[in-house]
Parts: sequence; structure tokens; C-alpha cells
Amino acid sequence: MMKLTIQIGWPKGTPTIVNTSFIGHALLDCYELTGRQRTLDMAVPIKGFILGDLHRTWLDGAFCFSYTPVDTEAVHNANLLGASVLTSLTRYCDDGRLTKAKEKGSYL
Repeated sequence: MMKLTIQIGWPKGTPTIVNTSFIGHALLDCYELTGRQRTLDMAVPIKGFILGDLHRTWLDGAFCFSYTPVDTEAVHNANLLGASVLTSLTRYCDDGRLTKAKEKGSYL
């Protein structure tokens, strides 16, 4: 018999792909509207969290990011939020990891 485990909560302060994506988009919007370099400088490291800290669930050559770094839950709409901020970041930084992920069609 297969045991199903559902994560109901995470340790206090655990970052999520959803919150991170909303923050990333807000920072990029602020940069686009004001030109304040500090907001872009705060947004760019978000790619490191999404690409480096989140787990990936693979299926048929594509993947879905985990919701947090402490679980392996694949939530499609949360994954798309992460993908959208990564796509927006490609306009501002040259990172081979973003290019490689796009070439594989992994998250787009």
C-alpha cells in the first residue's frame, strides 16, 4: 500500500516560491518604474534561490520546482510563478542557468 504524506506546515521563516516570486516581480516593477539600481540588485539573487535551493520533480523531460526548499511538493501554479520571475530576470542578467533551463523547455 502506498503511503501519502502531505506537508501542512514548514518551519517558521521557510521561504516559498510563491512569496519569493511576488517579491521578485515587485522589485523588478519598481526598477522598471523608478530606475533604482538597488531594487534590481535585490531582485537578481532570487534566481539563485529558485534555481539552486528548490527541488525539482521531473516528468517526461520537464520539471516542476518544489514549493519550498524543505519539501518536494510540485504545485503547478506555484511553479509557473517561479518561472515567470525567472523569465523576467533574463532581461537583466546573463546567467547560463537561465538560458540552459529555457533551452530545455523545463519551466516555460
